[in-house]
Amino acid sequence: MLRALNIRNFALVDELDIEFSDGLTVVTGESGAGKSILLDALGLVLGARARRAALRPGTTGCDVSAEFDIGARPGVCETLDALDMRQADEATTCLVRRHAGERRSRSFVNGVPTTLGVLQSITGPLVDVHGQDEHRQLLAHDIQRRLLDEFGVDSGLVSATAARFSERTTAKRELEACRDEVARSQEHKSLVSYQIDELTALGDVIDRFDELTATYKRLTRARELVESVGGATNELEEQLIARTARLAGLLDGTDDPHPNLRAAVDLATAAHTHLEETLGELRRYLDSFPEDDRELGEIDAALAALHDVARKHRVPARDLRTHLCGLTEELSSLTVNEARLGELEARAADVEARFLATAKSLSNARRSAAAIFAKAVTACFAELGLANA
Repeated sequence: MLRALNIRNFALVDELDIEFSDGLTVVTGESGAGKSILLDALGLVLGARARRAALRPGTTGCDVSAEFDIGARPGVCETLDALDMRQADEATTCLVRRHAGERRSRSFVNGVPTTLGVLQSITGPLVDVHGQDEHRQLLAHDIQRRLLDEFGVDSGLVSATAARFSERTTAKRELEACRDEVARSQEHKSLVSYQIDELTALGDVIDRFDELTATYKRLTRARELVESVGGATNELEEQLIARTARLAGLLDGTDDPHPNLRAAVDLATAAHTHLEETLGELRRYLDSFPEDDRELGEIDAALAALHDVARKHRVPARDLRTHLCGLTEELSSLTVNEARLGELEARAADVEARFLATAKSLSNARRSAAAIFAKAVTACFAELGLANA
């Protein structure tokens, strides 16, 4: 039972100490006297959420402590012993304190700091709070089921059904996770396949980037090159070749066998021959340029396609072949775990069937107990003089 309640800086209360004696204690007062504040303060000790509005104006924290006699609660004593929170000199007393500040709250049991969850597990069996609308809870289906189960349904069957339901939930969650994984794997596999097809459609152009780039640059400079090389060709054909021919003829026409002169004649003749060969190479070079811009347009389109695909794949255009090889290796290593999916689907179906069987047994047991429970409740009403209720 509750022995004492001490409140500091809570709501409108500055400082309040209340001691409770054995038997019934009634707290009365007009509206606004603070009766609800006492219940709210007790709720804070029992583990209710600490709200900033609970702080007394002008303060930064409140403190509420309660002293309980736990002599009649062996379960609470065992919990305190297990948590090493039992006071040796006060074997049947439990002191619970809760300090709430603007940002955080702290909980203590017999002076030992603890978590809110532990606090609630200790104080839960110590206090039952009933309000004037408590009877409305009987309209809640979960409350009705709990009361019915406590009255006449095998607790083992209830626990087994709860366990099967938990198992069913876990199996469904694992199945959905596997389905999501399989869907993601299939989607990624489809993406990689599409990327490979896109790169393969480029054909051998994917390996000719450097060659096409060089040719494109040369063709875009074709006019400049033709004018420059064409002028050199004309100069060579109209001036140099004719002059070297005349020079070689003049030297060869002299009637002097001197070796230096003969060597000069040979060099002039060789120079004339080299110039004619040079002229032939230049003409062939000029003939290599197309007469129209069709080839330039084709190369431009091929390079544009390479650059477009390279941007989509976020790799340099000259590395597309390496990228294609990497995608091919990735595709061969991708696996869709459909076997695992099949196993989980079979397991989920089995768990579902076992849950439904157990749930059906529980439903039948509840129907059987409900008739007996209804008669027992009716009998209780009669004992209370409410036979017609």
